[in-house]
Amino acid sequence: MHHGSGGSSTSEMLRKRQQDARAKACIDFTLRLLKLLYFPALFALLLHVARQFTPHQYQVGDVVTVWINRVGPYNNPQETYEYFSLPFCRPSGVKLAKTRDDSLAIALGGDKVTDSGMNLYFKRELPVTQLCAVTPNAKQVKRLKRAVENNYWYQMYIDELPLWGLIGEKRGNNDEYYVFAHKEFSIGYNGDHIVEVNLTASNPVPIKQDQRIPFTYSAKWVSSTRTFSRRFDRYLDFNFFEHRVHRYSLLYSIMLVLILCCIVGIVLSRTLKHDIERLAQQFRAMTPGLAQVSTSHSFSGRRHGASSVLDDEDPDSSSVSDLDLDLHLADLAPDDVLRDRGWRMLHNDVFRSPPRLALFAAALGLGAQLLTLAAGVLFTMYIKGTTYGKRGGLPQLLLWGYFATTVVAGYVSGSVYKVLAERQKFSGFKRTMAYVSLFVPSLWICYQLGNMIMTWWHGATAIVNMAEALHLLSLFVFVQIPLVVIGTIIARLLHSTDNESRARSRNVMIRRPIAVGPFYSSPWFIALVAGALPFVAVFIETHFVFSSFWNHKFYYVYGILISVFVILLLITACVSIVATYLLLNWEDWRWHWVAFGSGASLGLYVFMFSVYYYCFYTRMSGALQASIYFGSTLLISAALAALNGAVSYFAADAFVRRIYKSRHVDG
Repeated sequence: MHHGSGGSSTSEMLRKRQQDARAKACIDFTLRLLKLLYFPALFALLLHVARQFTPHQYQVGDVVTVWINRVGPYNNPQETYEYFSLPFCRPSGVKLAKTRDDSLAIALGGDKVTDSGMNLYFKRELPVTQLCAVTPNAKQVKRLKRAVENNYWYQMYIDELPLWGLIGEKRGNNDEYYVFAHKEFSIGYNGDHIVEVNLTASNPVPIKQDQRIPFTYSAKWVSSTRTFSRRFDRYLDFNFFEHRVHRYSLLYSIMLVLILCCIVGIVLSRTLKHDIERLAQQFRAMTPGLAQVSTSHSFSGRRHGASSVLDDEDPDSSSVSDLDLDLHLADLAPDDVLRDRGWRMLHNDVFRSPPRLALFAAALGLGAQLLTLAAGVLFTMYIKGTTYGKRGGLPQLLLWGYFATTVVAGYVSGSVYKVLAERQKFSGFKRTMAYVSLFVPSLWICYQLGNMIMTWWHGATAIVNMAEALHLLSLFVFVQIPLVVIGTIIARLLHSTDNESRARSRNVMIRRPIAVGPFYSSPWFIALVAGALPFVAVFIETHFVFSSFWNHKFYYVYGILISVFVILLLITACVSIVATYLLLNWEDWRWHWVAFGSGASLGLYVFMFSVYYYCFYTRMSGALQASIYFGSTLLISAALAALNGAVSYFAADAFVRRIYKSRHVDG
């Protein structure tokens, strides 16, 4: 009876284990399937967001709305004010409060388009029509003159096509100011589509107190052969973006990455191969008896089905060799010790956990997220051809893509923490998730608070209202945080510890001391210098991107941008490997943060370039524009630092695993 009860409990235990194993296998298969389908789903989402604009088809006589956006100094593109802050004609009646509902991404930038009150009708000529008449007072005259003095321009939209016009002009030496009181619209059509819009501002009227200014407008319609799909081409500056310098810079970057990859491959492969072979020969020559014992032990292990010393599937089987090697090195003569210096001495320390592991894992997670976002957006824009078909297409694409890729940040940060943590604690995973979830919202809140203070002080329009801020904060709370948690849970379930993690558990408790070397061997110096070469390869493209963002140009050469992006990743990987190898050769095992900093230092160089660009390539002025410019470039530089730092670390991590795998085998 007793044996029967024991056998029954044993069978039930086995059955339960089998059921648990099946459930675990099912969960593992489901998670791996979701992981496999994530990237196609992400790309499909980005394509859907990019293509959600449908062309408007008009019938003869249909109303064509003229939307007014903003007004501001031409030299300060981000210093914008409400159009009706100047004494212009306000819409009346039904159109008084007609503001178009745009995406959250556009609203966060401070753009709020409003009906101008001008009535246009498809394919119907409109003679000169008075919109209203304004008699400015002394305060309004001063405001208008200031606008003319600073070359204020306004922006309008007709069927998603932008138009720009100057407020007025200054004549003579007597400080005579004039405002353009007439707007003439010339609209090209092809079938039932609007394919071209032009604006001519005329009829200058002197700006004087209590002098009546009649504002008028007219419209004419012109048949055009331009197709709807090519209607935005006239806004593209082909002479600037397709200049020979742009193409030569791409060729220069390609040659640089090819040369660098060849040098890194040849030098490191020969050096490492020589080091590994010399170490193995030296060890066998000095310990022939131990080598025999190790060999017989390996042979005996094979006979009994165990892994051999040369089998890297089970690194525990080589613990005898590692221990004997460490004990033998202590008995070597001084000359022998000197011959056995460099990265080979760090096998017991190189896989230690880096300091501030939770922050480190979070930084890598954010970098991997931004890498996924950048690759997805660039590829989508290349397939789509342009994001200017609908106003705010690129900001909306970035906003949707950011929240869709937050699961990548959670997965990568959780995986890194699980692999590198010597003692896996749930509190460590919680800190990592907190860093990932709060870092970007904290930066955004600080940036927006600074902008809100400056724009409120100057009366500008780039103020995010409370409803929009709460909308975005709700996305951070109810979308980003759950996706980060889901990604971390998937990483804990799928990602298992590897050979290095098991080897790390055998490490000695005493950390190897790091000798004080010359300044160029310090980690901060290596990381700082390593970022210079990637920046040299991409700084010309950085100039073109800055020109499109800050100098009223539309960027469209996405093929070149993708090529430069790939070149940047390759150069970063090569430089990171070299920097890590140099650090390890100086017997400094603190390579994790150095590898990350080797790529992250690119952000510092980009920010320094932004200062140079502001001083020599723009005519920006004023505290408001400076705060927006440097705040935006600081965020861009931080994003590039995280992205490039993640690429740099993962390249160095693969390199370190490979060389110490070889060192473990040959030792």
